[in-house]
Amino acid sequence: MLTDTNEKGKKALFILLITAGILTSAFLLYKVYRHRSAFWGQSGLSVSVSYGDAEVYFDDSKLGNTPYQSWEVKPGSHLVKVKGPLNSYEATIPFTTNSREVPQVVINRDLGISRSFSSGQNFWIDYKDLSSKISLVSEPSQATVFIDDAEVGKTPYSSSVLSDGEYDLRVEKAGFEPQTARVKIKKNYKLNVSVQLFLIPVPDKSAVIPGSKVVYDLSSDLNELTLDVPLWVNGIVYWNKTRNTALKFSYFIDYLGNIYGADGSPVTGNDKFALKAGDTIAYLGRKSDSGLTNEAKTALERFTGIDLIGKKVKVLSTGTGWLRVRSEPSLTASEIGRINSGDEVSVLEERTEWLKVLFGDGKEGWVSSSYVVEVRP
Repeated sequence: MLTDTNEKGKKALFILLITAGILTSAFLLYKVYRHRSAFWGQSGLSVSVSYGDAEVYFDDSKLGNTPYQSWEVKPGSHLVKVKGPLNSYEATIPFTTNSREVPQVVINRDLGISRSFSSGQNFWIDYKDLSSKISLVSEPSQATVFIDDAEVGKTPYSSSVLSDGEYDLRVEKAGFEPQTARVKIKKNYKLNVSVQLFLIPVPDKSAVIPGSKVVYDLSSDLNELTLDVPLWVNGIVYWNKTRNTALKFSYFIDYLGNIYGADGSPVTGNDKFALKAGDTIAYLGRKSDSGLTNEAKTALERFTGIDLIGKKVKVLSTGTGWLRVRSEPSLTASEIGRINSGDEVSVLEERTEWLKVLFGDGKEGWVSSSYVVEVRP
């Protein structure tokens, strides 16, 4: 009887040991699986886009669609391509062995429609080169770098004095959309950052052209905009779809007289179009032209059948070299300004022997119609 009891006890102990061994092995296998990038020398990749979806390619092989993440990337330099419906982005990035459960390479992009009208951020970790804590480059270069709202320098930028921890990073340059990110600095790696800034296609403030109520002046002195107007138009359309919630335009017209619809497509033919209540037109000109070109004005009149801008007049010789501007259409009204002979001004209103004009820095006043002549295209 005692012998049977001993045998049963040994058998139970054996089963218990076997069960414990199986559970331990399963746990170890689970740990290996979770940390397989460290055990097997793999790297990590995370790819996302700001708007819509995109395809992710790795050395020309499709991996999947955004948002994409993998912990089984082979270390080394690899070509990563992010392909969207309107534009694509690609970069060759060095992948090193990932020793922690964070993607070793992170790519966040706004693919936009072109190189100028797109933006993004690339982050990658380097465990070997510890010459600095962070290294930052930007496109365009010479952008201002802020860390926790303190200006620290211009791109290309690097620092070896940052303490371990998390920081708010901001990169900005006049004429471009700023980029921001929350970054983590640790002593055992260098964080590399590459930032691309989106060229803003519209001015900070859009004002109507003098004498008009529906034509807004978006003129620029940037060659990146004025040398490729069709791309500029589509850049504005994309900007309005993804960022601007205020003023949007029904039509665009450029300094050459070309007209585009609200979707950026060219308006062709000689058919007139009727402006509806609330419609607005954006004028894409060159600041050096100092206002609407004759080509643009002629095209507007041809397509709409009306003079949207209003006529201009030129001040004739007066004997004094200037013409008085009065507060009311009367010789007894007070003088509020003067316009030099030869200057051109926009007409806002007409009365018998008097014209209300726009002069100086947006001032309005009345001049005698006897000393001006209409300027014709």
